[in-house]
Amino acid sequence: MHRGQVSLEYLAVLGFVMVIIIAMMAISQFYARDVTDQVIINQIDRLAKEIVDTAEEVYYLGAPSRETVLAYIPEKVDAIIVNGTEIVFSVRMQEGVNDIGYPAQVNLSGSINASQGLRAVIIEAREGYVWINGSTK
Repeated sequence: MHRGQVSLEYLAVLGFVMVIIIAMMAISQFYARDVTDQVIINQIDRLAKEIVDTAEEVYYLGAPSRETVLAYIPEKVDAIIVNGTEIVFSVRMQEGVNDIGYPAQVNLSGSINASQGLRAVIIEAREGYVWINGSTK
């Protein structure tokens, strides 16, 4: 009888420990996704600010000023839209697709390939606007 009681207590303790471990793993997965989203947002923020700052710099230097920015496009970026005085990144987040816009003080035109990876983004001053070309890897 004593052995059966010890075995039952052992199984109860083991079951309790397993429930705690599974709960901790679920919580850590939830927070890991939030951290991943925040890292991607930080990468996009740094990239967009660098592109906008460079575009404003070459615009004020005048045509035919040209700079190349080495850009890493992170995963989960669906589209990058260069439109008027703004660059907009469409990003797949945990809660859905978010559009994050970065305003510029100058007129922008062009396109940037949104596929993940490293690419050279050419930023060139033209008459009245800045041309942004990041279509190649």
